[in-house]
Amino acid sequence: MPDFFVLLIKLTGKVGQILMRVITSGLNDYLSDESRLTGGHVTEAAFPTSIAEVAEYLRACSQTGTRITISGSRTGIVGGAVPMGGAVLSTERMRRIKEFRYEPVSDNWLVTVEPGVALINLQKCIREKIPVDDGAPPKGISDFQKDSRHFFFPVDATENSASIGGMAATNASGARSYAYGPTRTHVNALRVLLADGNVLNIKRNQYGNHCDDNIILQLESGGILQIPAPHYRIPQVKHTAGFYNCPELDPIDLFIGSEGLLGVIAEIELTLAREPECWFGGLAFFFSEMEALHFVKLLRDRSSEAICYCQPAALEFFDLAALQLFNQSRQRQAIQLPEIPEWTQAAIFFEQGCDWKSIEPVYEAWQKVLNDCGTAMDDVWNGLDPRDNLKLKSMRHYIPEAINRIVSENRRQCPAVHKVGTDLAVPNLYLEDIFHLYRSRLAEERIPAVIFGHIGNNNLHVNMLPTNEVGLKTVKSLHLEWSRWAVEHGGTVVAEHGIGKLKGDLLRILYTEAELSEMRAVKQALDPGDILGPGNAISEIKLK
Repeated sequence: MPDFFVLLIKLTGKVGQILMRVITSGLNDYLSDESRLTGGHVTEAAFPTSIAEVAEYLRACSQTGTRITISGSRTGIVGGAVPMGGAVLSTERMRRIKEFRYEPVSDNWLVTVEPGVALINLQKCIREKIPVDDGAPPKGISDFQKDSRHFFFPVDATENSASIGGMAATNASGARSYAYGPTRTHVNALRVLLADGNVLNIKRNQYGNHCDDNIILQLESGGILQIPAPHYRIPQVKHTAGFYNCPELDPIDLFIGSEGLLGVIAEIELTLAREPECWFGGLAFFFSEMEALHFVKLLRDRSSEAICYCQPAALEFFDLAALQLFNQSRQRQAIQLPEIPEWTQAAIFFEQGCDWKSIEPVYEAWQKVLNDCGTAMDDVWNGLDPRDNLKLKSMRHYIPEAINRIVSENRRQCPAVHKVGTDLAVPNLYLEDIFHLYRSRLAEERIPAVIFGHIGNNNLHVNMLPTNEVGLKTVKSLHLEWSRWAVEHGGTVVAEHGIGKLKGDLLRILYTEAELSEMRAVKQALDPGDILGPGNAISEIKLK
């Protein structure tokens, strides 16, 4: 980043009182994210360090109608942080962990952070109970240190460099969301800056649950904000496509997962969870994909007393193609794990938190389920050492990297091609059906693909890798076909990655024009100038 700054001038003609870094060159780092979406361009990027600076910049942009793309750590894979003109507002300099607060009613701790805090730094601060930056120690950390118990933030996104603000804006999840839920589950309060610079402080349960026609919120300035309450229904599966709603909506949930369209999340209070004494994890190998699916089905069946000891926090599926890619990465990165067994056709990573006294019955319960699925604990890579589990979890990181290398090689041969990946989820009843649909159609069309993902939530990612433009057209058609099937069976088109700029066409599969109109009405009430998140999610959906 260039080592110069300019003074932001208020459009009233007065010189702004806030010195904030705003750069107009050297912006390449802010024109892309992990989606590999091309074509990003921008006039300037602002780097506020405080809520006051964010408010100042928003007011200036609102007066000129300058559209703003909010940027965090840019780990998203749907192009949400890729600006298509206008300005970028980066929260990367707002990275303070501000406060630990004990809540006696729940006998729990909460932590307040700025949006630019990286997940890995928050995890370190909570785990080691030490400050992780050079600023003032978080308020209340000395009391937190005196508590001998161990706490953690359960949302373990694949990229631990993800920012907490970005995780809240996309309602990020991860492997442990099977047991602990996505980011929304752990957000207790938000401080949101609206497009005109007004500040909204909103706490969970502060306003009660809304079933009426309007949601009334109070601004920090004392003003009143009125939002038309949406009435559409969202699928009852893991889901993040469009603005959240439920029969009794807590207003805070409108902002979580809104992908930067409704405001800038400038402060987040998170509820921590008690960390188990130990984590029992393993990578189980199966002779067939059907045995792996049966494994998941058995774990959901609570009728067996033995299986009741199996309480997985995470269930992650890997097909043979994914395992082969990991084997290559294992050798490339010198990861200290054995070779993948030659006979395996699929694997599932499982993880469960427990206490030491229950290790034996937990181990025996998992062994029984594995035996019923044609495999054995002897063939499982497992361990109680956190370092061993970390190696197993590395698969979630290295496999997408390997896929990106394949995509890059394919693009050298045909620049037009790119990966097309699904993010569908369906109810439990239809997991096997949609898996069969994936396999049969991929075979019919002879499309190379890698399948992995959160099988506990029925959220498998089919990464299709076309090598030419004809194949690209085919895989796009398959994606739409599968999306329609998922919606027809009670599922969703996007379970965890958001809509961003790449998946807006899927919204019309999931929602009617009337329902999209309700979302646009919410957006209009909070951002009447339509300056936030240009090109993201519903912002570019033109109503018929």
